[in-house]
Amino acid sequence: MKIIGSFLIVLASIIASYFYEKSLKSNIKLATELIDLINFIKSKIEYYSLSIDDILDDYYTENEALISFFDNKFDDSLNFDANIKNDINNFFSNIGKGYKKEQLSLCDYTIKSLDTALDKMKTEFTKKAKVFRSLSLFMGVGCVILLV
Repeated sequence: MKIIGSFLIVLASIIASYFYEKSLKSNIKLATELIDLINFIKSKIEYYSLSIDDILDDYYTENEALISFFDNKFDDSLNFDANIKNDINNFFSNIGKGYKKEQLSLCDYTIKSLDTALDKMKTEFTKKAKVFRSLSLFMGVGCVILLV
């Protein structure tokens, strides 16, 4: 009975680390997809001078799965810092307003901001994933030792 309990404790700690890594990876994926979306919008504004409604209509038809991902995932529960959230909200609230140059500079600024955040997330991911993986495993083994 103690062996089964010990196995379950270690298994639970490994599963917890897996879900933590998965949430970190989803934030990296979301930041990458946001950069792709903003690059798409920027190219449509720059080369075709389309309105934001036309751009988003094109984007919906080309990337339905990605848009549904954004509709379901983009909320306040993301682990982006407050500055990045403000930049993203500022971008989506101001895009389509103003002249072409203003919109392109807004795209460039938001892309640079997201790029720096993405680089930071990637470096933190490797550190946090290693630490959490080993910490959860040692915590599970420690609990097993205490219980046995």
